[in-house]
Amino acid sequence: GKVAQDRGARSMTWKVRCYTLQDIFENYWRIPKPYEDVFVKIDVESYECKLIPSFYDWLKEERFLPKMFISFHPQIEACIEEEFEGVL
Repeated sequence: GKVAQDRGARSMTWKVRCYTLQDIFENYWRIPKPYEDVFVKIDVESYECKLIPSFYDWLKEERFLPKMFISFHPQIEACIEEEFEGVL
């Protein structure tokens, strides 16, 4: 991924590694299924509508789901209707 900060003539960009939550669970934290006793706090600063629907395919067959505390921000209104429905 890429992160940018607009500062006019002094703009900066960074290359960053991005991982899915599934990848972190399975390959970094090595959390075994079922996710019955897992708690995750998520704060993605208004990108909830992009992130949360992406969990569906990963978790749809799971009997036990990780418990998630997700911080929502007022800017979530910028989501398109289909994305907002995916959050619900």
